[in-house]
Amino acid sequence: LYTEYKPENSVDRLTAEANPRFLERVVKGSRFDVEFIFGCYHIDRGNGSYTADATFFPHVLQALSLLEHSTLGKNGSRGYGQVAFHFAEPVVVDRNSYRTGGGAFQQAVRTHAEQEDAFTYRVADLQRMNWTEKLQVLSPTS
Repeated sequence: LYTEYKPENSVDRLTAEANPRFLERVVKGSRFDVEFIFGCYHIDRGNGSYTADATFFPHVLQALSLLEHSTLGKNGSRGYGQVAFHFAEPVVVDRNSYRTGGGAFQQAVRTHAEQEDAFTYRVADLQRMNWTEKLQVLSPTS
């Protein structure tokens, strides 16, 4: 459904013999649903101080940005492996929403089909939104 076979050919320089081969590749313009869940927990450092995992979120965005500017798989020099991520606005589900099953939790469990028109954000948009601050947990006991 999402792949095609592309014929390619190389020529042996000594014998001038053709070496045809068929590469299977994903069709240009294919779209795949993917879901990223980034859990934020407090890490007890043992001395009474806590560090929130939210400080690592910019690194996730940077990795996705690097992937978009590189290629996925082989033959990137031939134009294969170009990817672009399109996101819906991230949903922050706090502990109380998980407990009650309402609020942000209901928004987070919507299917991709239900929010198809919402995938308008790019990695750079999320980087500008300062999600690290939004993901901070208020206190280790909340």
